[in-house]
Amino acid sequence: MTGLKANHICQAIRRVLGALAARNNVKEFRPTSLSLDIRTFSYNEHERVVGVTLIGGRHKFKLSIGGYQIALLRSGDGTLGGCCKHS
Repeated sequence: MTGLKANHICQAIRRVLGALAARNNVKEFRPTSLSLDIRTFSYNEHERVVGVTLIGGRHKFKLSIGGYQIALLRSGDGTLGGCCKHS
């Protein structure tokens, strides 16, 4: 068992199949990003907190973002999110 939630496994399979369909010569996938959807991501506008489902369960993070990003979140147009590791 991987300890991953079922939704994360489905997202990983989609990512691998997408790479294969694009015929990219991907040799490995590194754990530097996470695809999020309505089941694995929530946003509380009033408290400016996001909830993310991770291996250890549901975790909440306080946002420290600018007005432009807040306006994008308020628009409600987003159905997917992403979390990336930057060095």
